[in-house]
Amino acid sequence: PPSLFRYADPRVLAGLEASLNAPERARLLGPNERMRGVVAGQAWQLQQDAEAAARYASSEAPFRLTRQHLQGIEAWRRQLMLQPLAAQYAISLERLIDWYQEHHATGVDNEQACLEYCRRKAHEARISDTRAHPEEEISS
Repeated sequence: PPSLFRYADPRVLAGLEASLNAPERARLLGPNERMRGVVAGQAWQLQQDAEAAARYASSEAPFRLTRQHLQGIEAWRRQLMLQPLAAQYAISLERLIDWYQEHHATGVDNEQACLEYCRRKAHEARISDTRAHPEEEISS
């Protein structure tokens, strides 16, 4: 049956999908087969098979976010944040993620600064590409 996760934040749950193993997914979903939502236009879903949901036994231990979970949430947020930039500059999301991580590795822990760095690099790449292929600029 549908249930209400009273204080669940869909922005946090959305990023968890890739970082959960089967027991963690079962602990989070309990007797429910799936949970889904939409954050910033992106659909997400947490799901377990019907048998796992049916054999769920309540536990007193609360679900705890681990460092791995937080890294998964961070990666999801980063991808969501960089997708519009990838579309705007017609550049691969993977390349933008590399630039983001490159800038972050220099000790910058501010998302906005990393995003601006990616925007600057994408702009430079577009200018460089336009100079290398001036015929494309004329036709567009």
